[in-house]
Amino acid sequence: MSALELSRRSGVPQPQISKLLTGVRKRWSSSIEKLCHYANCDVPALGHPSAAEKRLSRALRQALGNHDDPRAVEVLARVIEAVTPAMVAMRATPSLEHPE
Repeated sequence: MSALELSRRSGVPQPQISKLLTGVRKRWSSSIEKLCHYANCDVPALGHPSAAEKRLSRALRQALGNHDDPRAVEVLARVIEAVTPAMVAMRATPSLEHPE
């Protein structure tokens, strides 16, 4: 579907859609909410990060030092990949502290 057709169907102006698609416009806006509503997305979940998402985002910013250094990104990605098996196993094991 073209940006023009999406604009017609969603009610969001075509220039706004183009800006969103190209990454020019990154902040949350009513245009994004309209597009999410059109696509049957969960708008509150997309617009308001959970406490866990905020915590993880803050930790990533601290680890990267607010830089786009490809080396730092690569090291951090490798660390995350290294702990992934342990995280998957943890999610699969019922917690003794919080029985279901």
